[in-house]
Amino acid sequence: MFGYVLPDISGLTRRDVDKYQSFYCGLCHSLKRYGNIKRLALTYDMTFLAMFLSSMYDTDEKTFEKACIRHPFEKKPYISNKFVDYARDMTVALVYHKCTDDWADDRKPASLALSKILISAYRAVKDKWPKQCGEIEKELSAISAAEKARDGDPDACANAFGRLMISIFCLEKDAFTDYVAAMSYNLGKFIYMADAASDYEADMKSGNYNPIKYLAKDADIQQLLEIYMGNCCNAFEMLPLERDLYIMRNILYGGVWIAFNENNKKETDNDK
Repeated sequence: MFGYVLPDISGLTRRDVDKYQSFYCGLCHSLKRYGNIKRLALTYDMTFLAMFLSSMYDTDEKTFEKACIRHPFEKKPYISNKFVDYARDMTVALVYHKCTDDWADDRKPASLALSKILISAYRAVKDKWPKQCGEIEKELSAISAAEKARDGDPDACANAFGRLMISIFCLEKDAFTDYVAAMSYNLGKFIYMADAASDYEADMKSGNYNPIKYLAKDADIQQLLEIYMGNCCNAFEMLPLERDLYIMRNILYGGVWIAFNENNKKETDNDK
């Protein structure tokens, strides 16, 4: 359930691409706190979290330049602030649980290996953010239970993943908390159902649970996802965001559809 919240690079200026990249690189550098191997957990999705919270709460941004393993001969700018570090911690938490889930479901050796690498980092994150990690564990347990029970409610898992996203995005209680919650809840539902749509054919062959199987026969998954993102964007537009607003709009209005459309095209091509 990663790789959906990314920018549509073709719709951004060079300056905007560089700004987004500086957040992505900042998250990568921040993950180094848990060792270089932890950078395997790097995702675009949590880059959006860092950018969103930095804009929402207008924190100071410190920009540095440094070479790295990926770019050893060229210094790249990267942003460092408390929300980049927070996104780093949530990255570790989510990827750790994804690996344990993948091992439990599909017995993927690579997932087991990465979960063992991340366990000490996750324990440190849980000590620092017990509320968020507690909610993540609670909602992922609800998803796991629904999947094992073959719950006929197609919204059960998507709702749980939406609640999980609320726990990550809602850091402050203020006049805008309800809008942040609505935005993140619907974004989470979109991610879960877009991922389910991408995995549908494979799940039907393997016998794995997929909520789309329980939708009405005339249900239009594209239309359902559009409703989720419509609700997400409506809440997003009610927030007092200014910095990097164009980049975040690019992600929510266009970028989130890139992976879904690519996966859907693959499914269509395979059916021909």
